[in-house]
Amino acid sequence: IQPARGEFLKSFAKAGQQPIKDVVVDQTSVAVLDRYSQNLVEPARAAQSGAGLVGKSKPDYQEVVVRQTPTDNEVRIARSLSLRQIDKEVSLEAVRSIQQGQYDKAKERLMVFLAENPDGHLSRHTLATILMTRNEIGAAQQLLEKGLQLTPDFSAFKKLLARILKDTDTTRAIALLKERPPYLGDDTEYHELLAALLQLRGNYLEAQILYEALTRMNPSNGRWWMGLGIALDAIGEKQKALAAFRRALKLPTSETRVRLYSQERIAKLRELL
Repeated sequence: IQPARGEFLKSFAKAGQQPIKDVVVDQTSVAVLDRYSQNLVEPARAAQSGAGLVGKSKPDYQEVVVRQTPTDNEVRIARSLSLRQIDKEVSLEAVRSIQQGQYDKAKERLMVFLAENPDGHLSRHTLATILMTRNEIGAAQQLLEKGLQLTPDFSAFKKLLARILKDTDTTRAIALLKERPPYLGDDTEYHELLAALLQLRGNYLEAQILYEALTRMNPSNGRWWMGLGIALDAIGEKQKALAAFRRALKLPTSETRVRLYSQERIAKLRELL
């Protein structure tokens, strides 16, 4: 069953059952290599001797032409940059097709491109998101598994695959995210997802450590304060949990569900304290 057109760009719930997030195509600019066709002309003074000679047989200088050619490594870089640019364009084309309700066209375009260019990471991510949106979970998982074989540390693939595994194999999802994670500041979504999975698995102490690190980095994120409150509550730190829920409730940027849940937990904790 195809989703309604209004949902065409919706991906999937982020960590901790947060709201559905729109698909975002990477807008990173692609560098342009310098051309190698330019000739370098270097004048070299010819040795002169015998002052006062009549009729010089040699010019004052000779023109030396040096043709600069790319090295093998520079050629590989050029090809890589070219693939990245095409990869981005194909992904954007697919997104435009989705916006017009042409899901099958977008899917076919991405699949054909990936068959010829398996290193098209953005296209693979876009296709996996489309497949997950349409509930083709098996196909999405296979696509991401292949991507991780090619680039084991690509965090975007790991996040999508972890969300797929969340309901069927939480242990593997956690192990996947724990293996060579990005720095916290580079990808907070990655670490939030890991914290939510740890909490789901009952590893509240580890979840607490992650949520504390996240709230230190950005104290204005109510969702992280709620996650911290849940972890603290679970390990018996009721006073600290109450303070965390109050922070989540107080923040004007907190989502409605965060406010409602925090308000409920504050009332319960007050009864216990």
